[in-house]
Amino acid sequence: MQRLPPLIVLVSTVIISILLFAAIGSIPLSSLNEGRRALVVQEMFQHHAWLLPSINGELYLTKPPLFYWIALAFSHLFGAVTEWSLRLPSALAAAAVLWLTYFIGRKYFSTYVAILATVLLAANLEFALMARRAEIEMLLTLFCMGAWVCFIQYIQTNSQRMLMLSYALLALAVMTKGPVAMLFVTVPAIIYGVVSRDKSVLQFFTHLRAWLIFIILAGTWYLLVSWQLGFDIWASVIQRDMLDKMQSEANAKPFLSYLGWILVDFYFLITLMLWRGKNFIQQLKNNKPALLLIWGALIPFIVFSFFANKHTKYLLPIYPWIALLLAWHVSLIAQYGRQKFAQGMLTLVLVLATTVMLFYLVFEKHYFQYRFSAFKDFALWHQQFDGIEMVSLKAVDSRLVFYTGKPIAVVQMSELIQRGQQKQSILVVAEDSPINFDKSIVSCTMQTFKPYIKKTKSLYVYGLGKVCEQGDKEQ
Repeated sequence: MQRLPPLIVLVSTVIISILLFAAIGSIPLSSLNEGRRALVVQEMFQHHAWLLPSINGELYLTKPPLFYWIALAFSHLFGAVTEWSLRLPSALAAAAVLWLTYFIGRKYFSTYVAILATVLLAANLEFALMARRAEIEMLLTLFCMGAWVCFIQYIQTNSQRMLMLSYALLALAVMTKGPVAMLFVTVPAIIYGVVSRDKSVLQFFTHLRAWLIFIILAGTWYLLVSWQLGFDIWASVIQRDMLDKMQSEANAKPFLSYLGWILVDFYFLITLMLWRGKNFIQQLKNNKPALLLIWGALIPFIVFSFFANKHTKYLLPIYPWIALLLAWHVSLIAQYGRQKFAQGMLTLVLVLATTVMLFYLVFEKHYFQYRFSAFKDFALWHQQFDGIEMVSLKAVDSRLVFYTGKPIAVVQMSELIQRGQQKQSILVVAEDSPINFDKSIVSCTMQTFKPYIKKTKSLYVYGLGKVCEQGDKEQ
């Protein structure tokens, strides 16, 4: 299985290209997280402020700004913040991840392993989703993957260029999601060095010029923010985005949740690792890059499993390693007279990739219409009230603010009553349930949008004061 027909390579490339890029801007933002990323970029675009991210006018430092800056650059290139400009960074990052997967597979294993791993990863449920969403995980995956590949290259060749590049890419990963990125590179490398007693690992971590590159690239933004706002600003970020996720019992998931999610995302194909598993372990002794891929996947998996707050996308950076190791294992099985099995596996993953491609190309927009249809309907309806302030009694979905194009302030009911008595023109939105207004103020139900995010949920829009005289309304 070393040589593959050119047609297989061509078909794989076409399927993957369509899966990553076709119609990525055709549906509105489909998740709360996409709304957050989009809103930050929109407010940077509107206010020409790139240093301090904000959401709905409020400071938002939970994540570093590299993803926002890249999406902002595409938005300036296209002249507007759109679903396309927001999702393009993820699609391009996914393409780079798949290319790296192919490169590693071909360099350290075989052409068959390279193709099988690449198509298997593209067909992966979580990978395909993140490739088509305005999320930071795919960019994080690219930089963590690049940093670990350069680490492997350094261990193999002692190349100083690879060492420097590894630190630079790790710094970009930190600028994408924060210090948590080091769990995918630094921690596995340290543990591998301690266990293997490989002296090159010690040299890797004691290179002062490499650390200087890392500090400049990863630390400059943090220092600038601290200089403007003070170092205390990070206390709440550390508590909310790191400690709470590690320790909070509110959203705690079972210890082995990630194992179940990985099984599903890879269509349970990784259970094939149990077939001739002893042979796979024996082959690891003669393939150091494969052994390092094991370290790069296993250590983050164990560490993140101890975190209380778990989400499938958190482990996306180890998915390329799983795909490569599984593909290599299939190729090893083929060496024992299982050529048809290897051919069947390649056919299967091509079918899976094609199915996923067709879902996003044909069915997604219609199947999940209820999740996002109200946002653009609301934005179109809202145009007739340009200049009218909009408020809410609770924080609203970021996507609603994004499509409105201006902040939706959160106010108390007492303030709302006071302003209503002053006959101020205000629009009030409510996502959860209808609002019963005080009879002392002039109010009306302007519009109701259903479904809203869920099939059974509605968005209510009320008017106060003279705004009740405008547009369609229910008295």
